[in-house]
Amino acid sequence: MAATNKQTEAPTHLMTAKSVAYLLAPSILFVWMALLALFYAEGYTDMAKGKIATANDQKVERERDEMAAKIVAGEQEPTREYMMRCLRKSDTVAAAWQNGVTACAWSMRRIGVGVLLGVVAQFYVILRLRAHFKKLAGGATAPS
Repeated sequence: MAATNKQTEAPTHLMTAKSVAYLLAPSILFVWMALLALFYAEGYTDMAKGKIATANDQKVERERDEMAAKIVAGEQEPTREYMMRCLRKSDTVAAAWQNGVTACAWSMRRIGVGVLLGVVAQFYVILRLRAHFKKLAGGATAPS
């Protein structure tokens, strides 16, 4: 007995437009999250740039409050060393805050771009798979 290559069932197309739509549906969520990350990254960048002057003003105000509290308490006028120590402490806090915000902005950008690249890769793989299934379906219907 010889084996035959004749197909007894009608060929079915495995990758319909509906199945492709189901496969690509998560991409909508991924694109939304990536755009949200990029949007917040810009917000963090603006925050770091615009807050420097505000941080300096707040630092000066804090130093004035500390000096006024010392004078009201009856202590001597603060020394130059004390004032410089307070300014250095304030500078350290402001620099740490600015570095943290800058790092958050950089990380958010990386996350957003990475997710967008993942979505592009997902589209590529799904469309290549669909083309491959079409090719297989087209080859199955050809007469032998």
